[in-house]
Amino acid sequence: MVAEPAMAQRLARAKRKIKAARIPYRVPDGHELPDRLRPVLAVVYLVYNAGLTSPAEPSLCLEAIRLARILATLMPDEPEVAGLLALLLLTESRRASRLRPDGSLVLLGEQDRSRWDRSLIDEGQAIVRLCLRRNQRAV
Repeated sequence: MVAEPAMAQRLARAKRKIKAARIPYRVPDGHELPDRLRPVLAVVYLVYNAGLTSPAEPSLCLEAIRLARILATLMPDEPEVAGLLALLLLTESRRASRLRPDGSLVLLGEQDRSRWDRSLIDEGQAIVRLCLRRNQRAV
């Protein structure tokens, strides 16, 4: 984690290097996607966790879930994508009960389950059940 100005400077430098090297932007071909999937999933997970550990940034969590949903649409038969989406949804379902007013964590056993988002739980569980029906693990 770095300060926003530092990250902005890094991104600007990276853009200049890409432009100077004349690296074209292109969507990877289908055969290239499997090799790129793990790093993409890792980044989506890190984005989610950045939002989870910073209560002031819940939009990062929502963005990670949005990206995971897009990946699940693009790769509906990929169990790791389904597993990540299910994990994010099930974790997000507990957001309202995870923190005390002072910002400290509430242990799972102490959380008020009536505050959990049932629709996210249902969606996450449905994804896991679909993977199980396909005889695939939700990784």
